[in-house]
Amino acid sequence: MKFSITTTLFTVMLIFIFSCEANKNNSETTQTTTENSEVWTEGITTITGTISKVTQEKDGQTILLSNNKGIEYTAVISIPNLGENANQYRKFEVGETVGFKGNLIENQRMVVREVLEMK
Repeated sequence: MKFSITTTLFTVMLIFIFSCEANKNNSETTQTTTENSEVWTEGITTITGTISKVTQEKDGQTILLSNNKGIEYTAVISIPNLGENANQYRKFEVGETVGFKGNLIENQRMVVREVLEMK
């Protein structure tokens, strides 16, 4: 009888230890994802900056802009990529300050999903 009680207690302790470790790992993951408030679900990010170059492309525009920290981004904007926000498509001008929301991929390049007009 003592063997089965000891075995049961040992098993319960192991389960408790492993569940505490799993909870610790989950809270670390949650903390990491909430620290960067600029990135949302599905890799959606916002960038804001002043436009330094606009290149007209076949299906849209490629826009070079710099943020207030001097980081340069390339934003690719087109009606198909805007999807339900297609009515936001317009001709952008050098010197404008504008914000974009979209998928940031390698080399600071963004596929724009939404235009955030700056007032």
